[in-house]
Amino acid sequence: MKYDNPKASPVYRSKRDEILSTARDTTAHENRGRTHGNVQQNMQHTAALFSAYLGHLVTPTDVGQLMVLLKSSRIKSGIPITDHFVDQAAYSAISGEMAYEAQNSLMAGVNNTGAREEE
Repeated sequence: MKYDNPKASPVYRSKRDEILSTARDTTAHENRGRTHGNVQQNMQHTAALFSAYLGHLVTPTDVGQLMVLLKSSRIKSGIPITDHFVDQAAYSAISGEMAYEAQNSLMAGVNNTGAREEE
């Protein structure tokens, strides 16, 4: 079957699909952990550094959202290259994962740092 509109083709891949796929592949690639470290530990370390610098609690979920905002700033003040949108999608997914893990930890009686809550 021939398609008059390439977007109607079942093999058509939109830019949106490309951005999301690249973000997924980037965050899931095993070499990423070797060069960037464990993502959960990285977000926890970054949250601790941000907290110390700002003088108030910053969570790993906050770190992911702040990185999305950093990429938004780059898009606004520079050239909106695809890589910024890929990074935003990846940081948003990581932030969502951090929020999910924090929620599950709270449900199990454990706080976001991994320490057991006092009863």
